[in-house]
Amino acid sequence: MTTVKAVGYGAGGVDEPEVRAQIERVCTSQEFHRSEQCKRFLTFVCDLALQGNSSQINEYSIGVDVFHRAEDYSPAEDAVVRRQAHVLRRKLDAYYANEGRTDKVLIEIPVGRYVPIFCLRALDDRSGPQPSGVAPRRNYSKLLTVAAAAVALAGASFLAGRLGIKPSTAGGVLGAPRAAPKQVEEIWGPWFRDPAGVTICFANSKTAVVHRVPDPKLQDPNPEHFRPDAGAERGLRQFFQFPPGGYLFYRPTEMKTGVAESISAVNLAQLFGRYGVSARAKESRLLNWGDLRNGSFILLGHNEANPWVDKLLHNYPFRLGDGIGSRRYIENTKPAPGEKPTYFKEAAAASVDPVIEYGLVSMLPGLDDRHMLLLIAGLDGQASQMASEFLSQPARLEQLASRLRRVAPGHAGPWYFQFILRAEVRERLATRADIVALRVLSP
Repeated sequence: MTTVKAVGYGAGGVDEPEVRAQIERVCTSQEFHRSEQCKRFLTFVCDLALQGNSSQINEYSIGVDVFHRAEDYSPAEDAVVRRQAHVLRRKLDAYYANEGRTDKVLIEIPVGRYVPIFCLRALDDRSGPQPSGVAPRRNYSKLLTVAAAAVALAGASFLAGRLGIKPSTAGGVLGAPRAAPKQVEEIWGPWFRDPAGVTICFANSKTAVVHRVPDPKLQDPNPEHFRPDAGAERGLRQFFQFPPGGYLFYRPTEMKTGVAESISAVNLAQLFGRYGVSARAKESRLLNWGDLRNGSFILLGHNEANPWVDKLLHNYPFRLGDGIGSRRYIENTKPAPGEKPTYFKEAAAASVDPVIEYGLVSMLPGLDDRHMLLLIAGLDGQASQMASEFLSQPARLEQLASRLRRVAPGHAGPWYFQFILRAEVRERLATRADIVALRVLSP
């Protein structure tokens, strides 16, 4: 049985000279020969990890120190680090599948973070091609990526669990919660002072889970499972790259939520935990008017998946449309000069152009004067995720607060507002976001 010894987020049980020799081996390989940016990226994060400074590895520091961005660099506006991390992971996979297939030390940059993992591969796993009848060597770079993703998913599930977030540890912060910066307090102050805490409400999307049964003789008798017609089955097999044979069925469910919503919830829960506020989770299908009267709620998801969106926004200037065909849109009931009456997702005009997505953010008074409501509804997941980053990063909150002050100079008290966020998306990653329409609301 082949084994891998994982060594956490630093050198740990792997000798530092071995790790440094492996970094040199990777950087001088043919796979990395023409990739100076990937070599700088890999060397930077590995050096910090080996020095015991893993806490200094983050998107901002990589952007400034590796890609020479200015000190006012905003990761939310410039996705260079996320794009290059994707390239680096692919190159590491390719290296270990070819030139490095017999290397002793594995280097992994887990998806969702930038702190490297160093691993030892067992001797029997470095023997090269296997003879017939012997199980092929596993791709440990992919295995570790899956393991890291599983750990992240477990952390997100715990974060959104019934126990909520403990203020002293959310977002990796230990000890007493921090004092909020001025711009964070200006936007989020009423939420921080609500003794009832915060509840993050996930949408219950109407989805269908597709299964493939290898043996066509094992017909599924469950009445809630349905067979696709011939045309749909061809499309599903092509999209999911199912192997030939067997048969497909799908199971409708309302118990799923989107990845972008989950990431958005993590971003916001970390924000609250950082400043000493507890956060809980709830499904939209279980929400009722009594709940909304007794706490501050963040509702995630568009109106097809979360029916509360239409109920709560019907009297406000920005709201989600009913949909024309299959296209969702944001409705601007009273467009100002330069604004559109409707905002649809815009396909890329050319391969080099970004896809344009839109999200609607609504910070509203609660059903009474004691609580608050926040609705984040993206036409697609990337816009929702970018909106959560916009609302949780101090630099973006300062931009938002400045816009609000310009619109309503002399304003006093909590801010209530709506804005439409325009997000540029490349390779399914939001790379830039700007507010294209904003309204300050009266309580």
